[in-house]
Amino acid sequence: YQFVSLLPEEEGNLVINWFSRNKITPIATINQNGIVINKPGRDLLEKAYAVKLGIDTEKKEIVIRPLSVDEAESPAIDPDDVFPLTGGKSYTRISSRAFISYLSILTKKDYSEPKKYLCSYEEKENYFYVELDKEVEGL
Repeated sequence: YQFVSLLPEEEGNLVINWFSRNKITPIATINQNGIVINKPGRDLLEKAYAVKLGIDTEKKEIVIRPLSVDEAESPAIDPDDVFPLTGGKSYTRISSRAFISYLSILTKKDYSEPKKYLCSYEEKENYFYVELDKEVEGL
């Protein structure tokens, strides 16, 4: 399991970080072919049919905007801006070698070997973020 570091809770003389399976952190793995998001992240994107991808270079984040079928097929959105989601029950995949090449140029990082990053979701804005300054090692 991957987990969120929760605020410690004091119990007597102990300071304890309690673990909960309900608080597992979304993790994205980026490789040269695209982005794979683990089950907690997939669960946040479960209503999405496709996504739009962007990069916030100031905040060092990949911005993922979930799209419904109607939004993805709308004439208001350029089909070249739509990336279908694929995957299974425990992950979702966004495939785009071109996007990863673009990301590599902007971030000056090599994704020929997979890298894992913490993710977050902003419900109000309906954006999913891959936080490029929060690389996870050892998972």
